[in-house]
Amino acid sequence: MGAILVLLERRASEVKAASLQAVSTARRLADATGDTVVALALGAGSSSAAGQAGAHGADRLLAVDDASCDLYVPEVYAATLADAAKESGADTILVAGTSLGKDVAARACARLATGLLSDVVAIERTAGGALRGKRPVYSGKAYVWVSVPSARPAMATLRPNVFPAVSGGKGPAAVSPLAAAAVPRRAAVVRLEQPAAEEKDVAEASI
Repeated sequence: MGAILVLLERRASEVKAASLQAVSTARRLADATGDTVVALALGAGSSSAAGQAGAHGADRLLAVDDASCDLYVPEVYAATLADAAKESGADTILVAGTSLGKDVAARACARLATGLLSDVVAIERTAGGALRGKRPVYSGKAYVWVSVPSARPAMATLRPNVFPAVSGGKGPAAVSPLAAAAVPRRAAVVRLEQPAAEEKDVAEASI
């Protein structure tokens, strides 16, 4: 039995909708194979994500309770995601296809020397274990199926608001602490400017 790892993107202590969609998608894939779903959250108070993660299908939460990770630190996030994959024994990693998600997924993919399916709108695992995804090409005028046949852990970023976030009434995920990766920090987000109240993050919009 393997594991599917999902990176949780948090803002103001709340898990973003696109990440909950990824957790529910992981649950669907895991139920077909008997795998477990492990979520990863970074930042101070990250263990508080256990309730939302569990309700949407996560069995376990790896919590990096470190205030230095409250805002995005590219090298640290990518290295920690790679560490979490090894700690959990994950053979699949799903990440929401937000700006942050796409950046950290590509960096972690390079660290793990594996394959990455980008911006998929449908995803499945074949009987042989390959991860397959359908993604738009030619500005959405056509779709193509792509796969990671054998590299592990296979990775994918999921287009936001395509996959449903299903809350099944499950209890909180079991929390395990994880340390942030000790790697050089070449860049860091220093401030987050909140948009006006009437503006909506595109990844959080209902359409």
